[in-house]
This record gives sequence, C-alpha cells and structure tokens, in this order.
Amino acid sequence: IPTFDGVEAENSFKESNRRVRGFKRWIEHQEGNAFLAQMKKIDENSLQILFKGLCSIQESLYRIDREVNNGRGPVDFVISKGSNDSTIIEFKLASNSSLKNILYQVEVYKAANNTQNYIIVIFYFTSEEKTKVDTLLTELNISVGEHLYLVDCRTNKPSASKVKNKIDL
Repeated sequence: IPTFDGVEAENSFKESNRRVRGFKRWIEHQEGNAFLAQMKKIDENSLQILFKGLCSIQESLYRIDREVNNGRGPVDFVISKGSNDSTIIEFKLASNSSLKNILYQVEVYKAANNTQNYIIVIFYFTSEEKTKVDTLLTELNISVGEHLYLVDCRTNKPSASKVKNKIDL
C-alpha cells in the first residue's frame, strides 16, 4: 500500500502527482510488481482499478473519479476539488499500439474536462518495452517529469544485497 504524507496538497495537480508517485513507489519498490506478476491478465483497466482502490485508502478533500466521459471518450481519472480545480490522469501500457498518439488524446481530454492539468502514466513490463518507450519519448520530444511518469513493472530486479550500481536501483 503506498504511503502518503497525510498533508493535503494545495491543488489537484499536486495531489494527482502525489498519488501517482505513491502508486509508482508501491509498484517499483514495495512489491507491487510482484502482485502484478501474479495477475492472470494485466491491462489498463486492472491498473485503474488497483490505483483507485489504493487511492481510496486515504480520505481526501479531493474527488477521484474513474472513466470520466465529458466529451469524446473517457479519460482514465479526474482528480478534482470543486469545478475549477481538476487534473486528468491517463494510464497507458507501453505495449499499447496507440501510445504514439497519447499527446493528442490528452489534448482532447483536457478540452473536454476544461483543464490544462494532466499526467500521463506509462507502465512497462520488459526491457524491450522500456526501450520502445524511450525511443518514442525522444521522437515526441517529451521527458519524464511531473506530467509524465514511467512505471517499471518488471519483476527481475536484483535484491538489495545484490545491487552493484545506480542502474540497478
């Protein structure tokens, strides 16, 4: 279960970032990847359900809605505090064939939800998928940061006693 610091963020974008960072931490460092490996099917829907469930553990002044369709299709999440403060979050698997269109997709969702705040979360499960995502990000000229998270769901990470360099972290 991701741990949050218990302090409410000052806006939905910061709250959304905090929630995504907690989910990423759980998957990459707290055996969330092992949990995912035991699932029969891992798709965007199951990752959404898991994220929503983990976010529901901590009460918040922010509303977390899944599959919100305010226009031309449902965005994965909208985290909001009132009608003037909302952030959209879009999950994508690295294996998704429409990954290269993610920026256009997010623009449509931003317009439909009347916000400029967005976060894209890309999940990869193999080294090949990581390479594919890195190549795509270079082509699109976008980098990892507060609008884009890459989540390493691989299970073949070395144990702490075997880490020999920063790359293995």
